[in-house]
Amino acid sequence: MYKPTPKGKRRIIRKVRNYVNRDGVPMPYAMFFTNSCAIHAWSWDEKFPDPVHGYASHGCISVSLRIAKWLYEEFTDKDTILYIWGERRRKCN
Repeated sequence: MYKPTPKGKRRIIRKVRNYVNRDGVPMPYAMFFTNSCAIHAWSWDEKFPDPVHGYASHGCISVSLRIAKWLYEEFTDKDTILYIWGERRRKCN
């Protein structure tokens, strides 16, 4: 079930290069800004929203593997402040 990404000013509180969530889904280069929400790579070729399950996100921000790796290497724990705003595009092609 889709859960919106929490908006506002956040800090990176934890980084995990090869994180795997409790459902066994890889989330490479995860940078958590809450206990359960992270910026991470999403490498699966999936159309969003999934017609059966809706959005896969549970509040995370998914980016390409290349961007996730760059962000992970560029930003240090607790020194990085994120400003999260806006809405998810409703149609993805």
